[in-house]
This record gives sequence, C-alpha cells and structure tokens, in this order.
Amino acid sequence: HMETINQILTHIEHSGSTFSGPKMVIVAPEVVILGQCCTYMGQQPKPSKVAKIQDWQPCKSLTEVQAFLGTLG
Repeated sequence: HMETINQILTHIEHSGSTFSGPKMVIVAPEVVILGQCCTYMGQQPKPSKVAKIQDWQPCKSLTEVQAFLGTLG
C-alpha cells in the first residue's frame, strides 16, 4: 500500500501539481471527492446530494426546471 502511495505522490510531483498538506488524507476508510463518496468498494454519490434530488418537488416553472438541472450539474 505504501509503495502505491509513493507512486501516486511521485506522479503528482512530476506533473507539477500541488495540494494542501492539512487537507490531504492518505489512509481513510472513506473520503468525499467532488461530491462522491470513495471507498475501497468503489464510489457512490454523497447521500445528502441524493436525498436533495429525491425530495425535490415537481417543477412548475421554467425557473424551477433550471434550478433542478443546475442541482444535477
């Protein structure tokens, strides 16, 4: 596992990318990246995002449709 982490950090360094040390999580059972819960089993949408969409009331105007589509991304 540590060898894989070393390879990833080396690729980040060679690509010129940077990241914040305090924000970096190396070993965690679950991490949220761009609204996705990433675990060793794969990725799934963040439950709070899914609930927001499931609880959305039917749209009654163009503005409401646009707001809904904006939420979907």
